[in-house]
Order: sequence, then structure tokens, then C-alpha cells
Amino acid sequence: MQKYSFTNLVFVFVGLGAFFMVGCVGTQEKPQAGDIQYVASKALIEDKTKNSSNSASIDLFYLQDDVIRMEVTALLGYRLGSLVMNSQKVSYALHPQKAFVEGPFAARTMKPLFRQDLDPKLIWAVVFDRDLRAFGFTCSDVVSRTNTCQGGGATQGVTVTVQQMGETPNSGLKKITIENANLKFVWLYKAIRKHNKSYNETFVLNKPEEYRLITIK
Repeated sequence: MQKYSFTNLVFVFVGLGAFFMVGCVGTQEKPQAGDIQYVASKALIEDKTKNSSNSASIDLFYLQDDVIRMEVTALLGYRLGSLVMNSQKVSYALHPQKAFVEGPFAARTMKPLFRQDLDPKLIWAVVFDRDLRAFGFTCSDVVSRTNTCQGGGATQGVTVTVQQMGETPNSGLKKITIENANLKFVWLYKAIRKHNKSYNETFVLNKPEEYRLITIK
């Protein structure tokens, strides 16, 4: 099966980017429990092997502990990918490749996207502020609202750092850095607000008719 890389898609379609700066954050409307939340975010991807970096925008939608959707776009709004996951299933569309992938909530489903077995539980844990120690990480004490965790076992060589941003510790704004020997992924939450569309409008991802289906067993 041909492998598709999220990182490669960003490098091919975004072009050279620069590190983004954390700007001033205005007053955020705090989402209430049970609401679908929308996060406007930016991501920076560094390829250490090529000494290059690129950026992309990620629109993140989630219902706490239930479901996640990500819409990834390059500069000028060029759509790269759409992903929906819950605790049983992962589906994503790779728009430039016209490919649609679906499979169980397992590392093997993510392999066509990242070219390696990346457990979606890690993404789930980071988005929903789960304790990474439950996934084999060793975490340091929180210093200046920053928590750094080192992977072990299946996540050996992976470092995850979460820094709480915004005016208050409970603002929900944060900067997430996931790094290994070859890749550094920096993900910055810029704003959080309520999402006014329905569950089905937000979290149902169907395969476009012209897309090739790849099913992971």
C-alpha cells in the first residue's frame, strides 16, 4: 500500500514558513461543559533531517472525551487534510491525493498519514489533557505552567511538552510540542470558542465520491 505523509503534504504544499509568535490574546468566551469547542490553531513542522520548517493552520473541533475533528490547511487556505476520530474509529481524507482512509482507533490506522505507527491515544491524551504517564511517559514537575514528558517503551525517544498559555491557567490556550529525533511538531492554540453547528455537521466525515478508499483492518 502506498504511504501518505501528513508532514510531506505540509512540506509540499505550504512552502517555506517561519516560526509563529505568541500574540496578545483577547477575552475568550469559555465553553460550557457538553458544548462542542472550536480551537483556532497554528502548527509548525520541522524536518530535522532536511533542516527545514513549514507551517499550517489547524481548525480543531472537539466534544470533551467523545470525538475530535481536525481541518488542516496550508497558506492561502489550500486544504490538505480532514480527520475525525473517536475512541473506536479513525477516518481521514488526504485532499491532494484524493484518498480516504478509515480504520480502528489504533496506531496502524495512522501509519499512512505519518509513515509510522503513531498511537491516536497520544493525540487524544494531548487534546483532552490526559495524564501522559498512563501511556508510558515519565513527566517532570510543572514549572512555569509547563509540563515535559519523556516517552518510554513504544514511545521511546518521544518528548511531549505542554505549556499553558493565555492570561489565566484555566484559559484552555496552550502550546504543545511533540518531538523525536527526526521531527519537531509545535502546535499553538490561538483562540477557543463555542462552535454553533450540530454534532452531525461537525463530526460526520464522508468519503467524497471521487476519492480512493483505503481500509485498515
